[in-house]
Amino acid sequence: MNKKTWKPYAAIVLILLYGVDIFWLSGFCVHYFGEWGIPMYEGLLAVLALGIVVLFREDVKRAFPFHRPTIAKTVGTLLMWIGTLLITMIPTSILLYVFPEQMSGATESVSELSGGLPFGLAFLLICVTPAIFEEIAFRGGLFSCFRGFRSPWPAILISAAVFGAFHGSFWRFVPTAMLGIAMGYLLAETDNMFYNMFFHLINNALPTLLLQLTSSVASEQMKSAEAMASTGILLVTVAVYFIYASAGPFLLYAGNYLIHKGQPGYDRGLLPREKKKTLLGLVLVSSVFLGLGILLFGIGMFE
Repeated sequence: MNKKTWKPYAAIVLILLYGVDIFWLSGFCVHYFGEWGIPMYEGLLAVLALGIVVLFREDVKRAFPFHRPTIAKTVGTLLMWIGTLLITMIPTSILLYVFPEQMSGATESVSELSGGLPFGLAFLLICVTPAIFEEIAFRGGLFSCFRGFRSPWPAILISAAVFGAFHGSFWRFVPTAMLGIAMGYLLAETDNMFYNMFFHLINNALPTLLLQLTSSVASEQMKSAEAMASTGILLVTVAVYFIYASAGPFLLYAGNYLIHKGQPGYDRGLLPREKKKTLLGLVLVSSVFLGLGILLFGIGMFE
C-alpha cells in the first residue's frame, strides 16, 4: 500500500458527493433522460473520483492503476467471481426465504429496465457502464483514500461497505458488499483495475443475459414467476444453494492461486505441502456448507 496517507475528510467528501449523485441526481437524470440518464450519473461518479484525486494532488496512475492483463489472472478472476457468487447465494437465499417481498422489490427496477431494452443497449447500460464508472469511483477514488494503511483490508472493507450501502437496497447490502470485498481484494493483490472491472462486468452480465432470455416468455408465465418470487422460495431451495456454495472456497482458492501465479509462495503449484493447513480449512468450510445444505434439505422435505 502507498505510504502516503490521505486526510480522513477526503473519504468523507467523496462519500457525501457519491451520495448526492446516487440518491438524488440519479433520479433527476433518469426522469429527464430515460435510460441515457444512467451513464450520466454513473459517469459523474468517475468524474468526482478523478477530481478528488487531482484536488489532493495524488498520483492518478497510482489511484487508478491499469496494466496489461494476463490470461492466468483473467481466468483466476473468473474463478473468483464464480466462487464469490456461489457463497453470496447463502445470504441471498436466506433473505429470499425470510423476506420474499422485500428482496423481490430490490431487483424489480433493474428487471424492468433490462427486459425493456435491446440486449446490446442493456449490456452497455447495466454491465459496461457500472463496471467502469463504479469501479473508478469505489475501487479507485475511495479505495485510494485508505492506501496509507499497512494492510489493504481497511480499504477493501470500507470501500465494499460503502459500495453495498450505495446500491440503495437494505436487503441486498450483505451480498453486494461481499462482491465489493472480492473486487477490492483483486485490486489490492493485482494492482490492476482491469480485473475488478472484469469481475464487475461479468457479475452484471449474468442477470442481464438471463433477463433478456426470459423477456420472450409469455406475459402470463412472467406474472406467475413474479408471484412465486413475491411469496418466497422453499427451504429446499435454500438448501440447494448451501450445497452449491460448498464449491465456493475451492474456486476462490484456485482463483487466488492464478492471480498470484509465479509470485513467492505461489510458485510451487496449486497444492504445495506448505498450504496443508489452508487446504484443511477449505475442506472444513466446504463441509460445513455441505452439511448445512443436507440438513436443511431434509427439514425442507417435511415443510
